Amino acid sequence: MLVKISKEFLQDSFPTRRSSDLILEFLTLRYIFYKANNKKIWIWLNVGYIILLIFSLYDLIYKFPHRLRLYASYTEPSHLGNDLVLIYLPFFMLYKPYYSKIKFFLIITSFFIVLLLTFSSTAFVKFIFYVFFLLLITRSFKMLISIISIILVFIVVLMYFFPDNYAVIMIQAVINNINLKNLNFDYKYLPVSFTDRGSFLIFLLNISNLKFFTTDRFVELFFGNGLGADRKFLDYLPPVVAKQILSVKFFGSYITSFLGRIIAYGGVIGIVLYLIFFFSAVKTIEKLNLDKNSKVILYSSLFTLLFSCSFDLAPFQEISLWFWLAYIDGLFLRQKEKTYIVR
Repeated sequence: MLVKISKEFLQDSFPTRRSSDLILEFLTLRYIFYKANNKKIWIWLNVGYIILLIFSLYDLIYKFPHRLRLYASYTEPSHLGNDLVLIYLPFFMLYKPYYSKIKFFLIITSFFIVLLLTFSSTAFVKFIFYVFFLLLITRSFKMLISIISIILVFIVVLMYFFPDNYAVIMIQAVINNINLKNLNFDYKYLPVSFTDRGSFLIFLLNISNLKFFTTDRFVELFFGNGLGADRKFLDYLPPVVAKQILSVKFFGSYITSFLGRIIAYGGVIGIVLYLIFFFSAVKTIEKLNLDKNSKVILYSSLFTLLFSCSFDLAPFQEISLWFWLAYIDGLFLRQKEKTYIVR
């Protein structure tokens, strides 16, 4: 249920309200995880997931033939996929001891079915990187190489047998527009969905190109432009990329990534402060009285979150931005009071 509350009640067009929402959201989540025991948290999240499954089943029965993606009451299938990967998957793995083998098999099976039927490429990418970080942290290099090889073979097969597939078109566009002489992209011919999602990474690739920056703009970049300065972010991008984004964004926000929004609002200082906050949570994991597997799951969740912030999760009130950060802090507060029971 926590996952759904922010979707319905925390949306607001005013940046100052959004910033206050995120603070309230984080503190509320932290307080819940601080005061509730693990059994209650497990029950609440399972209830939320069951409600999500009910909505997914409704979509599948009544809407799926006409709308070939599951929404499950979310505004976009990608939002559903985002919460599945960034919240529910780590939760299922972390609380696996609370399930019987049959129940865990059923819940993981339902997870993959719903995730697949979202047909969300961003959710699939997040899932792949979540598995990647799990294997990397546990140093399962052979498994990691095997999975990477399977993915590469799958991409080759997909490109050969389904050349008109949208994902294939995007991959080919990226490959075809790499300038091997200077290892740069010709952004003009890249799909707009790629440049939109990758705008923060494009910004990083072009940050050393001083012709994009005047002295005033450099000061703005360092200190930020304040809340609501979404349009300013386009000034940091190559003109051809900014033009592409403007051609498809007809509303107030032109920023798709959370880190892009931090740069626009708070500049380099904002990014540094967020990373300090983020890695303090990473450091806190080691202080928790958890078994090694639980810590690996939390580490993987946070690093997948940080990776996702580079191309998605722009709204500050996205609950997946703060869920595990609040969970870790809540557990640490509980542990400090010596009321935390090691599972």
